[in-house]
Amino acid sequence: MLGDEVVRAPVQGVDGDQVVADEAAVTSAVERVAAELGPPTVLVNNAGFARDADLLDMTTEQWDETLDWMTQRHNMPRLGDNDRKVVLDYLEVVVHIFHRDKRAFYSLEGLWGDAPVLPITVLKPVKGAEPGLYENLASLARQDHPAYEILVAAEDARDPALEIARRVQEDFPHVSIRIHPGARAFGLNPKVNLLAALFERARYDAVLISDSNVRVGPEYLGEMAAEMADPAVGLVTNIVVGEGEGLGAVLERLHLNSFVAAAASLARVAAGRACVIGKSMLLRRSDLERLGGLYEVRNLLAEDFAIGRMYEVAGFRVALSPYLVRCVNDGWTVERFLNRHVRWAQMRRRIAPGAYLGELLLNPVLWITLATAALWSTRPGRDLRLAAVAAAGVAVKVASDALVSRRLRGSLPRPFEILVMPFKDLAMAAVWLVACFRRRVSWRGNELRFEEGGRLVPARSVENAEAT
Repeated sequence: MLGDEVVRAPVQGVDGDQVVADEAAVTSAVERVAAELGPPTVLVNNAGFARDADLLDMTTEQWDETLDWMTQRHNMPRLGDNDRKVVLDYLEVVVHIFHRDKRAFYSLEGLWGDAPVLPITVLKPVKGAEPGLYENLASLARQDHPAYEILVAAEDARDPALEIARRVQEDFPHVSIRIHPGARAFGLNPKVNLLAALFERARYDAVLISDSNVRVGPEYLGEMAAEMADPAVGLVTNIVVGEGEGLGAVLERLHLNSFVAAAASLARVAAGRACVIGKSMLLRRSDLERLGGLYEVRNLLAEDFAIGRMYEVAGFRVALSPYLVRCVNDGWTVERFLNRHVRWAQMRRRIAPGAYLGELLLNPVLWITLATAALWSTRPGRDLRLAAVAAAGVAVKVASDALVSRRLRGSLPRPFEILVMPFKDLAMAAVWLVACFRRRVSWRGNELRFEEGGRLVPARSVENAEAT
């Protein structure tokens, strides 16, 4: 019996058999533990706990009510500043709640220390001393994962981003952080050029590509590695949550936390397709090399999309991790926001023209605005009731986006941001229209031109060819 094992172990314990449906028996058992060992700080409940909903469907209020019932029922305080830990055992799910120092003391990870660990090389291509770069890099240096390294690279050895990386390297001497200036002359995609140089220096087969403005929590690598435990999974990606201050950053945040998040989820649920987001991708170099390697995407702007398709065509499963990564865009200007999305809209139009058309059709703020303007231009259409209906339609769209943002960030957008939402949708409609007619793109100082399939060619070589 488990009780015999506990008695033989070098710890104090109390053994007993109680019927958990008998309130008096359970109360007596808790009192006995308190009398012999002191007030309990660990609660194990195998009697079921769901209240008015299944585990995964419980609201925050139902969770709080359940925890209050279990802790108060057994004369245990909720976890506070002076408490140590609480264990909640729900048969299929065990929840350990710790303060950070007690987590280190108990070291529960040691219980499964013999389990295989996926060592990971994190690749961080950078350019420029962007606001928040130090904290973005430091967030990777704070990972709980037992085996990983971080490789940082910039094209120019004098790039100020590398000096920031060196500061992180000095502040986290226990983490393997290596800095490599220079890229491979591989193709026209500058990010792929940097990644190609880093691939050659990576110690581990599993590589995680993380953009410079990505910031994560200490459990990030562990969550990503857990997805790769399934041998059918070849690539893991994440939903990106926007953050940042400044008007351009607000526009980017609103777009990421509504349209982009919804599109990625819809692609997975409705079409069964992976919408790979290159800001965070975990894959095995050996698998990618068998599929053609980075060479296959060296002249593509949408290298993340192409890599995802390579894995799917080869029969791998592309996993969408439930872990949300933060994309910090402090200091973005409106011009930077618009330029970025004109570039990406051009790319989407060439790799998925049908989906690109759907983007415009699914922009209700645009159609409400056009319909209202058309009707208002006629004398019968100048009716305040029409304006009220139009405003209600826009409000429904704004409320929908605000709820998606709340789901991702845990809070509703600020009043100013809510007011900006319809204007952001109209701006994206203008971006959509511009991208229909534009073929050139300026990216990281390179003037390029889109060809069919999203392939990049130097803009000057195309102009010279057309002139001759």
